[in-house]
Amino acid sequence: MNRYGSGAYAVDQQFSLYDAASDDQKFKLVTVNNKQRIAMNGNTSLGLNVYRSGDNPCTLYTLLNNDNDSLVSIEACSEGVSDCYYIYLTAHGKSVYTLTAPTNLTSTSARVTWKPYTGSPTPEALNRYGR
Repeated sequence: MNRYGSGAYAVDQQFSLYDAASDDQKFKLVTVNNKQRIAMNGNTSLGLNVYRSGDNPCTLYTLLNNDNDSLVSIEACSEGVSDCYYIYLTAHGKSVYTLTAPTNLTSTSARVTWKPYTGSPTPEALNRYGR
């Protein structure tokens, strides 16, 4: 996953799939107000967020005072796939907003979105990362 854009981190930047190469692909699990968030490694005040409009893109946004759109839960996949986790927005549950890889996995610039949990990781997503 990659922060789409270059230069300084900015609110509302979106995320895409991209080969890991820089700080734009590095994240940290941080605690803000005693709650888990996923922050950018280079600026931990900004992190994953849902922009609740259109196809619900995953965007970069301020983590403080943003419980509805950035508080996450991380759960191991129950389908017997190793190194597989679901990341979903705690305030809404995984039935509403689960972090989702794009369906067009041939494009490295395909946007990452939040979508309802479907029951299992797609074979295409697992194959892309050598699983």
